[in-house]
Amino acid sequence: MTDDPNKKKQDSKLVSQQDHEIDYLKRKHPYVTKEEVVERIQKYGPDRDEVEKRLKSLDNRRRKA
Repeated sequence: MTDDPNKKKQDSKLVSQQDHEIDYLKRKHPYVTKEEVVERIQKYGPDRDEVEKRLKSLDNRRRKA
């Protein structure tokens, strides 16, 4: 949760390595591990759209396997 209400829109576009963020992404993409979520955040930066795109791709490949 953001401290400054004026930054709420900006914060929703970013993803951090905080436990609640990682848990949320893990629940949203159940076929990826917690470690893979953290790796994607580190590799693709805090851009939520990019991280979720990469996780979705990995998740979908594993669902089909």
